Amino acid sequence: MIGVKVLKLFIGFGELAKALISLTSSNEKIYVFSRSTEKIVEAQKQDQRIVQVTEDQLHQVSHAFITLPSTAYEPFFTSYGHLFTDDTVFYHCATALMVEDIEAFISHGSVVPFKCVGQAAQIRRDQKVVFVTPKKHLSEVSHLKDWFGEKVSIVAGSEQQVLAANKEATRAAVEMAVDLKEKLRQQGLPDEIIQQSLEVTTRGVIQAFSDGKLGGFGKTVIKEIEDQRK
Repeated sequence: MIGVKVLKLFIGFGELAKALISLTSSNEKIYVFSRSTEKIVEAQKQDQRIVQVTEDQLHQVSHAFITLPSTAYEPFFTSYGHLFTDDTVFYHCATALMVEDIEAFISHGSVVPFKCVGQAAQIRRDQKVVFVTPKKHLSEVSHLKDWFGEKVSIVAGSEQQVLAANKEATRAAVEMAVDLKEKLRQQGLPDEIIQQSLEVTTRGVIQAFSDGKLGGFGKTVIKEIEDQRK
């Protein structure tokens, strides 16, 4: 049984919730509210901090990360929103929804945009993430830095900036993957080489580019691209 107040709750138990939970360095209990009971039971075998919360305990929640898909926000708050208190702070994580989109159907508590730059499964693999929140909320979320630990950065920015970054990065990545797959198939390469190129080569090159550590071949490609753009 949980105490008088749950410090932090994850609403939903999909890829984003799992990624964020994996980043937490605190030994505190991690509370989850989700209908995916089997997934939670399985996760508890690996992380004994995880505790499933029932709806009759939602009034005890002080802070909650909404990690639901954007389409699930309204149905969730229609069914359970009245069970929270006016003191509950909701950290709104869905990239595609702006805070004004959800405030209309959140009847109790306040909402703080707290958006991830990145893709959930990759965040979990890389064990690092950048959260973005409006400047006016920075002081409100500063305590989360200690809770998550050094794997997490929290910066000031707008929801629109996160949407633009995630949308353009997703579009660029998908277009690159589709184009590369098509080009390699046209050259008659076997599927195993194509898959390795997509999964390993592209990811490694992008990481090296970001770190400023491209090798000779990568630097040659950059020069070719720069020459083409002159």
